[in-house]
Amino acid sequence: MEKTESERLFEHYCKSKGIIYRRIPETKTRTPDYELEVGNERIVAEVKEIMSSKEEQESELLRSKRGYGNALDYTPGDRVRKKIKDSSGQIKACTQGKNPSILVLCYRSVHGHLDPYNIRVAMYGLEQVHFAVPPYGTGSHHTLPA
Repeated sequence: MEKTESERLFEHYCKSKGIIYRRIPETKTRTPDYELEVGNERIVAEVKEIMSSKEEQESELLRSKRGYGNALDYTPGDRVRKKIKDSSGQIKACTQGKNPSILVLCYRSVHGHLDPYNIRVAMYGLEQVHFAVPPYGTGSHHTLPA
C-alpha cells in the first residue's frame, strides 16, 4: 500500500531525530502503522492524516484569491476526537497495555484542527462553567439601583 503524506513526513522526522522505526506489516486485522525503538523502549505509533473538508478547501482557495476565506462552522475537537476513536482499537490490540503508544496527527492547512484548544477539547470535552444559584425566594438578593 502506498504511504500517505503524513506517513512520509513521520518517517522523515524519525530519520532526522535518529529514531529507529519499523513499518508494521498490514494484516486482515487493523494494526498500528509503526513500531519505534527509543532507548530500550518499544513504542507503537499510529499515524493519522486529517484531510481538509470540501468547505475548508473552498475557503482556502478564496483566501488565496481575495485575501480572506469563508466563515466555517465546526465543533471544536470533533475531527481530532474522531481520529482518536478510530485508532484506539488498533493501538490497544497491539500494545495489550504492555507498551506505550502514540497517535501522530498530521493536518497541513491553515484551519486550526490541531491547535492546543482543539486537542484539549477532543480529549476532555468542551469546557463548561457551572453556576450554583439558590432557589428563588431563598438566600439574600440584591436590588439593582434604578
